[in-house]
Amino acid sequence: MYSPEMAEALLEGRFVLLTGRVYAGYHPDPGGNVIPYDYDDTRAVEVVWDGGFRRPYYGAAQEVAGGARVVFDELPLSDASISEQALALLGKPWIGAVTRIIHDPANRNVQSGTGGSDVRALREILADRGVTPQFVSSTRREDHDILVRVERLRSMVYDANGRRGLLVSEDVARRRYPNGRDNMPVVGIHRALMEQTYKDGTDQPDRGPRVDHLSHPVDAVGYGAVYWNPVRMVDSSPWERAVADKSPGPSRLAAWEG
Repeated sequence: MYSPEMAEALLEGRFVLLTGRVYAGYHPDPGGNVIPYDYDDTRAVEVVWDGGFRRPYYGAAQEVAGGARVVFDELPLSDASISEQALALLGKPWIGAVTRIIHDPANRNVQSGTGGSDVRALREILADRGVTPQFVSSTRREDHDILVRVERLRSMVYDANGRRGLLVSEDVARRRYPNGRDNMPVVGIHRALMEQTYKDGTDQPDRGPRVDHLSHPVDAVGYGAVYWNPVRMVDSSPWERAVADKSPGPSRLAAWEG
C-alpha cells in the first residue's frame, strides 16, 4: 500500500510537490499514531538499528493487532562505541525477548579501526551474554534507495486506505534527551517523525548539519519499514504457491541477510 502522497501521484497522475514535513501523516492526537502501550512480555521484540558513532539509534517494537508495529522503547545515543551501545542494549529488560535486529546494510562494512563490522561486534557481545537474535538487512539494491525507504515508512505511518501501521507508545513520545557532547540535540522517533522536513527544492529529506540528528531515528525505523512493509511484486504467485504447499520457493527473506 502507498502513502496518500504516492497514491495521488501514481493513481491520479498528479504532480505532487513535496514540501513541509516528510511524515505529514504522523499525528499524536487521539486516533493517531501515539497510543498507550507497555511492553508485553508474552510477545517477541524486534529491534531497528541505525549504526555509527555520533548518533546511533535503537528502537524496540512489537507486533500488535492487524500487523501494526508499536515502538515501545528506544535507545538514542551520542558518541558511543559499539561496545557501549551493546552494554546499553543489554541493560534493557526486554533484551532476552529480541528475535530480530533489522539494520542498515552499511553496518556489515568492515571498520578500519577494528578490522571487523559493527554487526559482527554487536552479535558477538550479545552472544556472550546469551542473546542471539537474527540480524537482517536487505540485499536488494532498490531497498537501499532513501526515497524507497521514506515511502515504505511514510505508508506505514499512514497509508492511502487510512491505516496506521507504525505506532509509538505514549511513554516514548513523551521522552526528551540531553544534547550530545557536540551540543547538538539527541532525539527519539516521535520528534523525528514530527520535525523532519524536505530539503527545499528537492524530494529528499533535509539532512543538513543543523538537522541531521532527526535522520537517525527515522532511518532506523525506515529499515524496519522496508522489512515489515515491502514493495509487493506484481507476480507474487510463486511465493503464494510456496506457502500453500510448503514446497521450496522464493521467500521474502531471500533478499535479506545478516
